[in-house]
Amino acid sequence: MTVSAPGAPDIELADLVERIDARRFRLIGRRNDMVKIAGRRASLSALNTILTNLPGVEDGAFVPPNTDDGHTMRMQVLAVAPGVSAADILAGLRKQIDPVFLPRTITFVEAMPRNSVGKLTAGALREFATTVMEGQIIGEIAFPANHPALPGHFPGLPVVPGALLLDCGLDLAGLSPAKIDQVKFLRPVRPEETLCFRLRRESGRLTLSARVANTANAPLVLRAIMRTQSD
Repeated sequence: MTVSAPGAPDIELADLVERIDARRFRLIGRRNDMVKIAGRRASLSALNTILTNLPGVEDGAFVPPNTDDGHTMRMQVLAVAPGVSAADILAGLRKQIDPVFLPRTITFVEAMPRNSVGKLTAGALREFATTVMEGQIIGEIAFPANHPALPGHFPGLPVVPGALLLDCGLDLAGLSPAKIDQVKFLRPVRPEETLCFRLRRESGRLTLSARVANTANAPLVLRAIMRTQSD
């Protein structure tokens, strides 16, 4: 919604406003604080307040879903809660929030990435959540338009072959897996697109992933789950 006044340009509001009638409106919340899932809206700050007020939860935050990942639209939660189980947190949330906003995962961390004044910015939270969920960055790769693997794949609309993406990711990670349990190619990769690869190690399992670099809500293009020869 925009507001206007004589002699002044229209100004778009930073808030979401619902018109009730010609003289009344309802303030829904700040645009950058709202998340919409299954046609329903919720305030992230309100969800975070509910989370951090649960017994034993010292800090934490809801992480909005990335709509480009091809997964079900579900929230994630990062929580600093020593001695508290994920089941306890989920049970507490279930009593207070709409089921569509219940998190798909609850991940425990030692601390949240707050800045010097204690603020948790959206950018810092997203980057921190990506690192926690997908691991550390191991490198970046861009495939030039004249790469020898591109001719014929496909004429007029070149796409980087999935096998090449996986091979380059394994090379960056220094891995020679005895077995690859699962591989998903979630989005076509075009020539000249730079990919950022990450590797996560957890309980004897390795997860290799790649996203398009330097892109807002960078889409996930590859996820592979495997074990090393030593496992």
